[in-house]
Amino acid sequence: MNDETRHPKKARPRPAAPSGGPRADRLEWFTRNGHDIDHWHGEPLLLGGPRAREDATIDDILAAFAPGQRGRVKKSIAACLRDGTPGDVDLTIATGPLEGAPMRFSVSREPTRDGPTPRLRCTLRLAPPDSCAGRAMIAGCIADGGVDNTLLDRLLDAVPNAIAVYDNEDRLIYFNRQYRRLYDRAAPAIRIGDRYEKILRYAVEHGQYADLDPADHRLCAFWIAKRMEMRRSGMIGALVQKLASGRWVQVHENKMQNGHTVFICTDITDLKKTETLIRKQAESDSLTGLLNRPAFFAACRSRLRQRRRGDAVGCLILIDLDMFKSINDTMGHQAGDTMLRTIAERTRATLRDEDLSARLGGDEFAAFLSLEKAEQAEQVVRKLHAALTGRLTLSGRIMYPHLSIGYVTTREEEDIDSLYHKADAALSEAKNHGRNTWQNYDLDMQKRQERENYIVQSLRESLATEAFHFKLQPLRALDGGRHVGFEVLARWRHDNGSIPPTEFIPVAENAGLIMEISRRVFIQTFEW
Repeated sequence: MNDETRHPKKARPRPAAPSGGPRADRLEWFTRNGHDIDHWHGEPLLLGGPRAREDATIDDILAAFAPGQRGRVKKSIAACLRDGTPGDVDLTIATGPLEGAPMRFSVSREPTRDGPTPRLRCTLRLAPPDSCAGRAMIAGCIADGGVDNTLLDRLLDAVPNAIAVYDNEDRLIYFNRQYRRLYDRAAPAIRIGDRYEKILRYAVEHGQYADLDPADHRLCAFWIAKRMEMRRSGMIGALVQKLASGRWVQVHENKMQNGHTVFICTDITDLKKTETLIRKQAESDSLTGLLNRPAFFAACRSRLRQRRRGDAVGCLILIDLDMFKSINDTMGHQAGDTMLRTIAERTRATLRDEDLSARLGGDEFAAFLSLEKAEQAEQVVRKLHAALTGRLTLSGRIMYPHLSIGYVTTREEEDIDSLYHKADAALSEAKNHGRNTWQNYDLDMQKRQERENYIVQSLRESLATEAFHFKLQPLRALDGGRHVGFEVLARWRHDNGSIPPTEFIPVAENAGLIMEISRRVFIQTFEW
């Protein structure tokens, strides 16, 4: 791309930079005593030109900066001369056409073959405009024409950011090379004089943005209209885009006093990758790589909200390894971990990519699926059980894992906590039926659960109102029938009639209320 295309107002031929030569955004020199310069190369216009003459000293170069900053640079050079410590100093140009521009000074020691005195490499480079001050400086230079166009082009082509300027009629008047490279699918439409909306529309139609399908014309038209409305209202500021190339870009729009808009686009792909890695580590089980409990429940809530807008059936599956503790006790925790990883791998391999799978903790796993019909759930569970109980080798021993599965399906607007409670009840039922099987949460189980919930609530109320009473049943010896004591029998006076101990005692045990009932038995017995 030539200068006439990118900057037509003051276009001049650009001198070609030698291959592998110095970059336009830096000035570099070498010194042995920290004062005199052996030789230098780079862009002398960075500091106003004359200061970088052939016989210049470091004091000449540092004259472009404030006195306090000069002292910091000299201290850094002295430390590197003394003990080889490399240094970096952030600076701001105090004079010349780039006044206010952020720069960074770096110094390091270089090994030499032509003498015992070490040589220092000193570099001044224009800082990338990823700070507010840097963006303001670049925007001001472009919009106000404060720097010669040839130098400006060389500087802005050297920075890693993509930069473009639109005038007060929203026509493109400047862009650097990175702008076309970053927005590669829109590159044919990026031309001086074209309006922003035309370029944006071309980009959308040619799949520039990863989150937009060009075939979805209604969504694309809505997205473009919303984007243009935000620009007209001045609500943009900064936004993040994911491009079709897989790159992530943070876009800053700076509105200048003369009406021009400066776009500065920063590639934040590495930052996004780091965020993704951190999020994955926070949401994943460290042993198996599956989702952990909080992440799984959050993802299920999201799926359930989406399902309510369609006709899909939600299916929650809970998996529990039978007698897993014996594996840890007899073969060691390493063998147990191997089994857990194997179960996780088989679960992933059996389910679809869009299904959710998790390790909830210990030997408990879970999965959430969206199905077309509720009848498909048992087919999936049957297939999953067969895959998970297949042969495996632990510490040289052939084993066949045993596990119980409880699952529930729903078309209703239920939350994940309710579904988990039902699937857990089905899992308990599977264990009560001999383990190593599966059980669906059905209507009969729902009735039993509702009955148990009712009894638990009534037990709590009755304990508070002293609704329990106790009877003494004599105990006699088999040899001769002599009286040997009493058996204390708990009875429950309920509003709807007497509930037998055979029904409420097991419920009280499961609900953690049996100790309080036993305490009442002892107290009343001693009172007698």
